[in-house]
Amino acid sequence: MGDNEYLYGMSPAQLVFATDRFALGRSNCPVDHPHFGLTSEPQTAFYLAFHRSSVRLRIGASRAETVTPNNVTLLNPGQSYAREATGTADDERDFIALSPFFLRRVIAGLPELESVSPRFAFRRPFAPVSSEDWLDLRRLFLKAPVLNRGEVEAALTGLVRKVITVAQEFWRGADRRRKSSRPSCHNNRAQMVEGAKAILARDYRAAHPLTDLATQLHCSLAHLSRAFRDATGLSLCDYRNELRLRSAMLLLEQSELDVGDIARHVGASSPSHFTHSFSARFGLSPSKYREFCKRDNPPLKVRSAYAANHAVASVVSP
Repeated sequence: MGDNEYLYGMSPAQLVFATDRFALGRSNCPVDHPHFGLTSEPQTAFYLAFHRSSVRLRIGASRAETVTPNNVTLLNPGQSYAREATGTADDERDFIALSPFFLRRVIAGLPELESVSPRFAFRRPFAPVSSEDWLDLRRLFLKAPVLNRGEVEAALTGLVRKVITVAQEFWRGADRRRKSSRPSCHNNRAQMVEGAKAILARDYRAAHPLTDLATQLHCSLAHLSRAFRDATGLSLCDYRNELRLRSAMLLLEQSELDVGDIARHVGASSPSHFTHSFSARFGLSPSKYREFCKRDNPPLKVRSAYAANHAVASVVSP
């Protein structure tokens, strides 16, 4: 199967940029849509999904996991997924699709990946996304419509290399921890962490103390905190704060709400604390980020699934 066929067959709701080797897009499936609970078609490309909302995903026969804007989902060609709602939110995501040829170029020089199968580069489906990489992703999707192919390809290559490197380090750590624990203990901790992730995904705006979270899960806060950090790479407090800040970043892009209203909407204790946290995490203030979003960035054109699919086909056809 050639590169063209790997990218043909995607059905995004929006296309941001597409070539014969890679595509950037955005999809949104309402929680009440008939397709929401159905198993997806097998992926035709290497697929990185960056979540704008929270959802539970099951990849193949694996157990479902809660994924949030703090995560990236990585799928190999041929893999499919099924979703479960975490609340009333739609499944919204930005995605990057890569042909096998282009992925091999991207991972060149990454020792652990150079010898992997051309169809199975990602050995696990879920990994964290750093604040730096999340900001780079937002900038790429905002600027891609006004960049040329070479500029998009360079930015995309750098971002995907960083995301995959972080994922590999995270998976190695998870493997070490799993080998050092009994299966029954590992399963119990996994269920506890999944419970915490589901609650935080649904209620991250709430100002409840984290002791309440431990109480809901019938465990001590110390035990939950250790297990959660091991499983996610973040403390409970940092995980919740990241959800608030990344949700705020999306609101700065999409809404006309002022910064104070956004701070209150995401559960910040005060606008000043929100501005300080946002600036410390991303290196620029909320108002500066909004200026960047509006500067020379044309609005994305929404296309139907059929039209987007036809556009990919027309680009990648010989």
